[in-house]
Amino acid sequence: MNWGEEEKTGVLVKKEDIKRAICMLMDDDGEEIKERRERATKLCEMAKKAVEKGGSSHLEMTWLIQDIMQQSSSKEDIKLTPKESQFTCSA
Repeated sequence: MNWGEEEKTGVLVKKEDIKRAICMLMDDDGEEIKERRERATKLCEMAKKAVEKGGSSHLEMTWLIQDIMQQSSSKEDIKLTPKESQFTCSA
């Protein structure tokens, strides 16, 4: 969607709806906002642990890098004859 085409596609957000949503999120007394903040804090902690050394995301990235390096090195091991290693581009 391009800027200014919201009305053409039927996406309408009223100023009052945005104001209400912001006020709801900024309300320190509401039980719902306390639960959201607690959940956000827990998710933040989980994400930090995942990317730390030994964490699940760190481990998966390490395996991916090792796999790519292994595949790359196995392709380098393929020996080509001098004729196979030469190529020409015809114009």
